[in-house]
This record gives sequence, C-alpha cells and structure tokens, in this order.
Amino acid sequence: MTWRRQLSRHYAKRDLKCFVGLMIVLATTIVTMLLRSQYRDHNVTQFTLALDDGTEDLRVDGYAVPEESSQSWRKAVEEQRAYTSPSISSNATYLQVFRSPFVSEANPKKPYDAFKISKEAKKNVTGKKVITWYAVASEKLREDLFDEDVFSECPVNKCKFLKPDMVDDKPDRAVDAVIFPGIAGRDRGPPPRAHPGQVFIYYDLDPPIRSTQSFGGKEWNSVFNWTWSYRRDADIWEPAGTLKRAEKVKPATYFKDVAKDKSKNKHVAWFVNSCHVPSQREKYVEELGKHVNVDIYGQCGNKTCPKSFECLEMITTKYFFYLSFESAVCKDYVTDKFFHMFFEGIHVVPIVLGGAEYSKFFPEGSYIDVDWFPSPKHLADFLKLLMEDKKIYAEFLWRKSHFHFAGSSTTSALCQLCQRLHDLRTYRKTYPDFQLWYRNQQCRAPRKVY
Repeated sequence: MTWRRQLSRHYAKRDLKCFVGLMIVLATTIVTMLLRSQYRDHNVTQFTLALDDGTEDLRVDGYAVPEESSQSWRKAVEEQRAYTSPSISSNATYLQVFRSPFVSEANPKKPYDAFKISKEAKKNVTGKKVITWYAVASEKLREDLFDEDVFSECPVNKCKFLKPDMVDDKPDRAVDAVIFPGIAGRDRGPPPRAHPGQVFIYYDLDPPIRSTQSFGGKEWNSVFNWTWSYRRDADIWEPAGTLKRAEKVKPATYFKDVAKDKSKNKHVAWFVNSCHVPSQREKYVEELGKHVNVDIYGQCGNKTCPKSFECLEMITTKYFFYLSFESAVCKDYVTDKFFHMFFEGIHVVPIVLGGAEYSKFFPEGSYIDVDWFPSPKHLADFLKLLMEDKKIYAEFLWRKSHFHFAGSSTTSALCQLCQRLHDLRTYRKTYPDFQLWYRNQQCRAPRKVY
C-alpha cells in the first residue's frame, strides 16, 4: 500500500469521524435553539397574533410595537413598569380550557339540568309551591316573575308566584316562601312566620352600599333562611349576566380588518344615567378625559342615543373602548353593561372598574381593568398604545370573541328556588347574624385617582 493510499484512507476515516462529530454538534445546537425559542416565546411574548402585515415588530415589555411607532410609545410602556402589567397568556388553549362560574358549561338543550332533585325528594313533590312578595314592598315587585310559565324550563317546575293581594284571602299555610327585597327592611321588624315550614328569603341584586338600611337591626337575626343575590356565596345566585363559549370563532385576520376600519376612530364611550355614585367613577372618568377623548351618553353627558340596539351598533362601529364602570366597588358585583359588550358582533373592548375578581372570573385579554394602572393617565397611555398598534388591539377583540353573552340568569335563579322549595330537608338553614353576612368586607372605598 503506497503512502498516498494509506494517507488517503487515514484522512478518509478522520474526515468521517469529523463529519459525524460535526453532525452531532449541529443537531445539538439546533435542538438547543428550538428549546430556547419556545421558552422565550412562552415567557416573554405576551401577545402573539397570527397576522402577517409585513411589519417587523419591536417588543417592549411583551407588547408588540411597530418600528415606526416604537419611539413615541416606548415612554408610555416604560411608565407602566412601575406597576404589574397585565399578563396575557399567548397560548390560545387557555381560552378553550378557561373555567368560571360566569361561563356556562351547560348542555344547550338542557341548560338547567343541574337543578334536579334526588329521587327521594321527588317522592314528596305534590302540588305547586307558592311564593309571594313581602306585602310592604309590593311597589318593588319584579313583574317578570309573575308570568305563568316562568318555571317552565326548570327540571323541578311545580312552583308559582302570587302577588301579595292575591294571597291575603288564602290560608297562610298556602304560602311556602316569602321574598323580602333589600329596600323593604327600613324601620320595620320581621313579620310573624305563618308556619314553621315557611321560608323567608332575602332578595337584593344591588350591592349593600346601595341599600344602606336593609334589615339592619338585631331583630332580623335568625329570620332569613336563604339569600338571593348577585353574590357568589348567596343561596340563590343571580348575576347580571353570564357568558357562553362561541360555537365558532372568526379568524384573527378578521379582527385586524375590524381594528383598521377607518370608521372606528373614536376613543372611549360611556353610557350612564346615575351621575354621582359610591364608586366615584365620575371622578375617574373626569381625570381620564384629560388624556383621551371620552364621549358620555345619557343624563350625565352631552350626547344622546335613544335606542339600545342602534347604540350598540354605533359603539362597535365607531369606538375602540367602552367603560363598564360599577356604581359601587363591591365583591362579586359586575354590571350588566359589561356583559352587553360580549354580544356576538360587538367589537369593542370593555374597561372595568369594580370590586369583582375579574382576572378569576373572566378570560384574560378580553377586557382592561383600571386596577392594572396606578392612575387614569397610565390607563390612557395604554389605550393610546392599543389604538396606535392595531395588532395588539385586534388581539383583544379576537380573545373576547371566544365568549358571547348568554343572557339573563333569572331562569337559573328560579330553577334554584323551586329546587330548594321541594327539598327543604337538604337546604334548611338560617342566618344567625344577617348583618355580618350582608356587610362583612363586601365593599371598599374607591381609591383616589390623582
């Protein structure tokens, strides 16, 4: 074997070893880079919307800012570093697995099956349970409850409401439950219970700060059996609304087109008729209006919109944001105006001010909470960022579109009521200290905004 052949074979073996080694190093490098990329995307990129407009993005604190606008908005985002910026998951799976008592998971064909009663309790179901209103509060009647078919959708439906003037001539024992509206307890003690099995129910869908004198005396202790309220710890729960999952979600590109529509050129809308309320929302709006344009409709502003459907259409066409501000900052209290922003086809981002745990109850990235920001100015800077960068704004619309307004929760509350009345053995209870339940750390004072 000549030296040339030996040398050639030697280098061939060495080259093969080098080649194999090089391939191993290259493969390791690629895997490492992929893992790092995934880690970075998961932990740094807070907004990822699959919209390719040919613009190279600059990311500041996780917010995608187009290069041409990055300098003007960098300061606004930098200022937000003083507080914990909203953490928006980039994983769309989060929206699919999100669970909340405010999001209905019921079978659409049998939405109230959860309010069935046991087979043993069914044996005792005979005639209809009669429910009436506390006579003193007859001016506070909910007329919608006195229709014949209000319980028709419930699995346990042998119940009916009678107005107070219709039960006066009947034996007291015929009335199974009496409802006491929150406003009715002023300067009056509890009436006598007609019979031991009669149920007294406290009813109030407003926060306690609105009903300042409701059943305040000790004489009301151990009187009420159940509570009917917007509160999550009430026996019968009736929030101002609920959401449901969208059957079909439009592609992300659709919402980018919505965000870019030239007719959507107004900043913030607010519909309000109660001008001075415990939450002092009017002061927040006044300060916010110094930094972005806020159009106020109703008795507290100078703009009008008479028809609700046309108003919603106008909001979604012209405005970027809507103020869903509560009248009181109370635990679990969420205004119906918030839920209305989830009507299918309403493409506007709600801004909330209230005492509910929004981050727990509603999907992140579908709303903006004033508590994220140390001041109205910081909120205004964030709104400007979203209005300038349509890509981020479209992300909010896309995420919100995964959920739609499911409607009123009244039927659900009625089903709970009738279920309980036919199963008193399971649901028997009283409130030994009603004021403790009613007021205990339920509401807080509004924070100063300047």
